[in-house]
Amino acid sequence: MKRSFFLFFVSCFLCLAYGTVSIDFFHENIFQNKIIYYRFLELLETSFAGASLALLGCVLQKILRNPICDPFLLGVSSGGMFFGSLFYVVPLFLWKIDFSNIKIPLHSFYSFLGCLLSFLILFLLKHNLRNLNDSYSYPLIGILINSFFSALFMILTLFINPSQLTQMHYWFLGNLQEISAFQIFVLIVLSFPSFFYFFKKTDAIKSMTFGDEFSKSMGYNPKKIRFYLIFHVSFVTAIVISFVGAIGFIGTIIPHFFRKYSQISYKKEFFLNLIYGACFLNFSSFISRYFFSPTVLPIGIIVVVLCAPILILMLIHQSKKMKYEF
Repeated sequence: MKRSFFLFFVSCFLCLAYGTVSIDFFHENIFQNKIIYYRFLELLETSFAGASLALLGCVLQKILRNPICDPFLLGVSSGGMFFGSLFYVVPLFLWKIDFSNIKIPLHSFYSFLGCLLSFLILFLLKHNLRNLNDSYSYPLIGILINSFFSALFMILTLFINPSQLTQMHYWFLGNLQEISAFQIFVLIVLSFPSFFYFFKKTDAIKSMTFGDEFSKSMGYNPKKIRFYLIFHVSFVTAIVISFVGAIGFIGTIIPHFFRKYSQISYKKEFFLNLIYGACFLNFSSFISRYFFSPTVLPIGIIVVVLCAPILILMLIHQSKKMKYEF
């Protein structure tokens, strides 16, 4: 646990001190104070997104009993990405509404609506496929939704100019946008009930990892609890997607670090996923800004470049130690 907090504080310091402009904390001035303030807000956004994606991936892997699940498997992200892309292309009349009083970016608002639409489709399809096993039907429906909205996105790219395509592509890869303290507060307040629900249902989640029949024998209704858990996962995913875009792999790779520690409680495992998810995305943000200065690469690219080799090495290492693994 001490190592976790140490890594978190190191990642926070690197994000605050280094970037396109390095900060000297021993010589303060107004310019540096403004940079630190905006970097601190970006740090909160990065930590929130990384922690959320890691926890959501851990919850999905357990309730669907699938080690490659992540928050984007349900298809919620694809709807948000498509509607967020429409922002750059289609001049809908609703975009003329003044949202300055609530200070929520209009681009994020429509991306959030797209995520909710995807979840509605997921719910309707699942309702008609309720006789199928949940661990099979949810990923299958998610793949279909992802394919559908990805196809719509590809069609959309055929009718836009290069400048619009550049903006869409940059956001599609996962990018941290400018965010205010009020928006950070809104993100945390909206997500807190879902996080609380995850920690409250740790016993039910643990029973579901042994199968629905075992969960029923323990007095739980696995299908009902699984639906509520997936609703909360989809809701938080929609919030993250609407602000940072699609940042994959974190929800897949971070939970793998703790799967071998079967002796730790689920609450502790969820907490460690929060910490390490935030650390990983903070380090990725530092790399994207510092090593490619003055250019800032989309953080999603850095995450994929780092995660893919790590996941391959982890799988090779586990295959040598364990003959069978679920």
